[in-house]
Amino acid sequence: MYHRTTLKNGLRIITVPKKDSLSVNLLVLVSVGTDHETKAVNGISHFLEHMSFKGTAKRPRAIDLSSELDSLGAEYNAFTGREYTGYYVSCLPDKLDQALDILADMYLNPFFDEHEADKERGVIGEEINRSFDNPSRRVQDIFSELIYGDTSYGWSTLGTKATLKDINRPEFLAFRKKHYHAKNTVVAIAGDLEHLEITAKVERYFSALAAGRREPKEKIIERQTKPALRLEFHPGQQTNIVLGFRSVGSSHKDYYPALILAGILGGTMSSRLFQKVREEMGAAYSIGAYQASFAKHGYLGISAGVETKRLEEVLRVILAETAKLKVDLVDEKELARTKDVFIGSTYL
Repeated sequence: MYHRTTLKNGLRIITVPKKDSLSVNLLVLVSVGTDHETKAVNGISHFLEHMSFKGTAKRPRAIDLSSELDSLGAEYNAFTGREYTGYYVSCLPDKLDQALDILADMYLNPFFDEHEADKERGVIGEEINRSFDNPSRRVQDIFSELIYGDTSYGWSTLGTKATLKDINRPEFLAFRKKHYHAKNTVVAIAGDLEHLEITAKVERYFSALAAGRREPKEKIIERQTKPALRLEFHPGQQTNIVLGFRSVGSSHKDYYPALILAGILGGTMSSRLFQKVREEMGAAYSIGAYQASFAKHGYLGISAGVETKRLEEVLRVILAETAKLKVDLVDEKELARTKDVFIGSTYL
């Protein structure tokens, strides 16, 4: 059960009451990510997320923010996706007001000090290096580039070292003004709380947030007439692959059937691909299937790390298993088991 209130300026507040909960969890989510970037400032959403921890007018240094959050005994961090950026704090209930004050300050009043930005460019540069040095992560980026091409959904969330070099305070301020506003923001709080009381607190702390207007997203044209392939050489004993099919977005009526389909193929240790490729063939340590859905589009991906000399053998098995789903109905027992996995993981 949850409660939702939309304020006059468009800010949405969602509370999830959890009676006798020993903690309270706060999330501020803004509807902007790589999908709203231009190629010239690719990576600015993620860079801005990092800079929000570097100081505000009230708490001018990064240590001022982190030490105050640590003094709450809180867990805190942020994340950037293709369609959203999130900032969260988990703490004890009696620390809620202070946590809200800090989170609102970070969200509303980031300082964007140029010296801090220069240092953070190096930090994100190392994050980019790490992604290139991790083949199982890198192959996901390669697949995004393959399926979406030279569009915002094909670009890396981290950006590139070249684009990061040209992002400075004016770019941060312009991007933030365009996207960080009330109509683009959701504040969600879960814990032992009362909706009306929490709504009043959030309204007070976020009162300075301008209403703004939502910007249109780039329309993704999914036109494909034949299979596509992208290869990138990495030295090592293993080949990492992603094999995928265009699928549906999270707003589509078939979104949940697509989730279950991915689960049947490779969502668990009892799934078809795990049993076939790992348990029977011993050809991979990691193999799985997943439904990656954005608001209006998505894909079903199958990823694996396999011994290079067995790559063709594994690919044939994956294609054979996916082909079976087009002609043979899933039996009731397997379907029920996969549904139970999703139900159980949702509750957990």
